[in-house]
Amino acid sequence: MEFIFISETRQSFRYFSPIIKHLQEVNARFLIWVNNNNAKAIKRNNFEGEFLDSLSERIVFFNFDIEIKDMILSSHDSYFVSLHPPLFELNQILIKKLDKRWIILQHGHDSFSEIYDWDFYNKVKLDNSFTRYFLIYTDFFYDKYSKWLRNSCSKNLSTAYKFYFSKKTIKVPIGLPVCSSEQKTNFRNVKEKKGKLLYLPFPYSEDRKNSPYVEKGSYAWEFIFSGRHIRRKDNSQILQNKGNIIYWFDDLYHLLRGFSTSIFKYEAWKLLFKGISEKKVLIKVREFCDKNNLDLVIKGRKKFNINQFAYKVADQVIEDNETSQCPSLFQKAVQDSDIVLGYASTAVLEVAYLKKPYVNIELPPIFFNNDDNRIELFNYTEGSIFNYKTIVRSFSIEYLINYFSSKKLSEFSVSYEDFASYKKMYLNQGNARPEKNFYGYFSNIEKN
Repeated sequence: MEFIFISETRQSFRYFSPIIKHLQEVNARFLIWVNNNNAKAIKRNNFEGEFLDSLSERIVFFNFDIEIKDMILSSHDSYFVSLHPPLFELNQILIKKLDKRWIILQHGHDSFSEIYDWDFYNKVKLDNSFTRYFLIYTDFFYDKYSKWLRNSCSKNLSTAYKFYFSKKTIKVPIGLPVCSSEQKTNFRNVKEKKGKLLYLPFPYSEDRKNSPYVEKGSYAWEFIFSGRHIRRKDNSQILQNKGNIIYWFDDLYHLLRGFSTSIFKYEAWKLLFKGISEKKVLIKVREFCDKNNLDLVIKGRKKFNINQFAYKVADQVIEDNETSQCPSLFQKAVQDSDIVLGYASTAVLEVAYLKKPYVNIELPPIFFNNDDNRIELFNYTEGSIFNYKTIVRSFSIEYLINYFSSKKLSEFSVSYEDFASYKKMYLNQGNARPEKNFYGYFSNIEKN
C-alpha cells in the first residue's frame, strides 16, 4: 500500500503535512507529487525547516497538465490523496484505476464551495463514474455544509451537489489534521511578561476588480476598505531593479485603477463617509494591545498583500512564503499568541483546535457580492463556525472600531466545555488523532 499526495499548491501541504508526518513515523510508503507547472506550488530547493527537508527524496516534480494521467497509470498499489476531485478528464482506463483509490481530503468549507463553483472555474466535468473517499472532519460539519451545497445548487438549477450525495462517495470522518509545535516560538525579542495578539489581515485581492465584482460594488467596497492602502509585493523588486520612479508610477497606476472602478459606487462613498477602513481597525487593535500589555503581531499570506499601515502599528509583521510546514509559521504564531483576529477565515478552525480565542471580524454582504448563497456559507449566527460561545466571538467592523479597544483580554477566555462541544461539531468527533484515523482506516481496508 502506497499513498501518493498530489500537491497543486503550497497550501496543500497545510492539510497533508500532519498525515505525511505520521506516515513517516510508521514507515509507510508514500510519495508527494508536486505540480511544477503551477506558480503557487512549492518549488525545488525552496524548503524551510527540518520537516520539508526530510521529504526531499519523496517529492516528485511534474507537469500536471501533461504528465498526471501517465503517472497515475504507471503507479502500482497506490492511493491518490488530493484536496479535490480529479482535475483532469477521465477515460475508462483511468476510471478503473482510480475506483476506490482516489481520496479527497476536506479543506474547510472550500470543499463544498468548489463543487458549487465547479463549472465556473474548471474546464473538466465533475466525473461521478468512480467510487472515491471523502475524508471529512465530522459528520455534523458535513451535514451542515452539504445541505448548503444542495440548496445553493438547486437554486441555480445545478446538479453538481450530487457528487458528494452519490453512493459512490464514501464519507469517512477523521477530524481536522493540524500540526502543532510543542514549543513556543518567539518571532522577535520581546519582554517575557508581554503577551501577543495575532492579527490576520483583510484578504484584499486585485483579481476581484473583474466582473461581476465590479458591477455589483464588491470590489469598490474592498478597495476603499483596504486596497487603497496596499502597496503590491512586487514593488520591492521593482524598486531594487529599476529605481524610485517606476516604483512610484506602479503604485499610482494601482491606485488610479482602483479609484476608477470605485468612484461611482455607492458602497465606496458610504465607507468613505463613515470613515471605515482597515487602517481604522488597525488603530483600534493597536489601542487594545497597548491597554492589555500585548505585542501586535501581523501575519500575512503569500497570495495577499498587506496594508502598508500595518508596518507602522505592528511590533512584528510576518511575511510568510509558506515553505515552512508542520508546524507552519501560522501555526507557530497562533501557539505563541494570546488571542487571534481575522476576517471570516477558515483559519478559525486551526485557532480553535489550538485552544486560542478567536475574534471573527464580520465581512458585510457586499463583500460576497450580495450573493445569498455565499452570505449563507459564511454566516455569523450563534453556533456557527464563526460565532461560537467563548471559542469564537464575532464582531461587525463598526462594532470593533467603536468598542474593541475598551475591552480587556480577560473577557476572551476560552471555556473547556465550549471547546469540547465546538470540537465535536467541527473539528473531530472522536478522541484519536486525525492522522492516525487516516492510516488506520486504509490499513484496515488492505487487511480485509
